[in-house]
Amino acid sequence: MHVTAAVAVKKLKAERIDTFMLRKFQDEIELMARLDHPNIVGFVGMVWEEPHLCIVLEFVSGGSLRDALQDDAAASEPTLSWERF
Repeated sequence: MHVTAAVAVKKLKAERIDTFMLRKFQDEIELMARLDHPNIVGFVGMVWEEPHLCIVLEFVSGGSLRDALQDDAAASEPTLSWERF
């Protein structure tokens, strides 16, 4: 069965590749691969073939979290729900 799904790709830029950044990127991949929670974007996979170093994540529509937090902070009444699941 072939399933098509939208994903988000986080790419490490070639000019930023050094030993320190590779380690940080690898740590992030290892952490994301272990996390499984409905409030956390899901880890789909990775590409580890220089210079193409990418983390593939579940796509969540609605814009970036950064934009949502900035918009919410500027609003007179918060719109984000902080309900616990």
